[in-house]
Amino acid sequence: MELDPQDIRAIILRMKRAHGHLASVIRMMEEGSDCESVLTQLAAVNKALARSGFAIVATGLQDCMADGQPDEADLKKMEKLFLSLAWGHLLRSRDLPVGCGVGHVMTRLRLLLASTATAALAAGLLPVGAASSAAPDASGKPDDVGLVAPNERLVPVGLEYVALGDSWTANVVLVNRQGVPDTTYAPIDCAQSYTNYPKLLAEALSVGEFRDASCGSATTDDFYEPQTGLPLGGTNPAQFDRLTPTTDLVTVGIGGNDAGISSAGLDCLNIAPAETPLSDSGQGLPFGGCKAKYVVDGEDSIARRIKESEIKLVRAFRAIHRIAPGARILAIDYINVIPRRGCYPTVPASDEDMRWISTKFRQLNRMIKRAAERGGAEYVNTFRRTPQGVDLCGDPNVRWAEVYGPTANDAAVGVPAHPNSAGARGQTAAILDHLRDTDPDIFR
Repeated sequence: MELDPQDIRAIILRMKRAHGHLASVIRMMEEGSDCESVLTQLAAVNKALARSGFAIVATGLQDCMADGQPDEADLKKMEKLFLSLAWGHLLRSRDLPVGCGVGHVMTRLRLLLASTATAALAAGLLPVGAASSAAPDASGKPDDVGLVAPNERLVPVGLEYVALGDSWTANVVLVNRQGVPDTTYAPIDCAQSYTNYPKLLAEALSVGEFRDASCGSATTDDFYEPQTGLPLGGTNPAQFDRLTPTTDLVTVGIGGNDAGISSAGLDCLNIAPAETPLSDSGQGLPFGGCKAKYVVDGEDSIARRIKESEIKLVRAFRAIHRIAPGARILAIDYINVIPRRGCYPTVPASDEDMRWISTKFRQLNRMIKRAAERGGAEYVNTFRRTPQGVDLCGDPNVRWAEVYGPTANDAAVGVPAHPNSAGARGQTAAILDHLRDTDPDIFR
């Protein structure tokens, strides 16, 4: 099968640009440029070459169709060419510079392989049945990557994904449409929802292997040791026990309990519709006065605990790297659902207390960002991606979190002062946005 030179002129120009770009990469390696810069530029070359190859396949298929009924032999050639291009992404990984986190790069290559298969399927370049031969299993034999319609999943990848975190990750619930909390991955008294963001993310990514270790009231200590003393006497195994050396993706949503911000938030709640001598004296729940309770003689004990928690998160991120050296770690912050004012009776707290606790959440998120930078994780800013009007004072069918527990968003009774199912969907959307922003070639 031959192609018209007119049809491939643009492809030739693209390949010439890639040739020049590759020469620059070689020069960078000879000059000892840093690993990250080399890989970034190498990825650009890889992308240009892959697009050139797929463009050739597409042009050939179009020519076949233009000639009438396509010849079956030509279609099989096109399929074989596509699969050789996809396999090439994996084969080229053997030539990556030493010490550049090859495990992590292999994860990205597997992602890229799956995403190109999806793109080809959508474009009609790859028959649906051929998708099963596009990716290998651990033995090196072809395996099914589970391709589905691109509009139903972000990208089919077959990743090993582990979620670690506290109650805002578990999306703690007492009862919902599915019944009692999910016990697939943790004890019932971890109160995991069936629709928390780890499970929604796993579904969106069509992961091959998934474990959700998140649990209500968890701290970073529970990453290393079993979490005991749960409400019904259960024990959640150490969250790090769910990690393996082959884990590809880890989300970490932790820090609030280390800093004591959850209990401080409850101490803001006041049964009276106005400040009283009890709230002014810092009595806490149910008389409010959280600011007066935690800020004494000018010293803010919650701000101090937030600062002290930073090194705990840094150590946790570094420990994850040691256990799963090829994993991509996403540090998930806390969504913006704590208003800076009270709204009786929905949020029974004074404006002064709400301004203070809202500020603590902002400080907590800044700490998570610093810890991610120090610990080698990616900070995912769900706070900034939270739309207006969904905080605790929002309308019942709109808000992303509840003060009392019962919610009109996917009818459920959750744990007070936590995100509801709408909040979990918002968290998931923010994480997917981050993946698209940081890896547009993979997460389309």
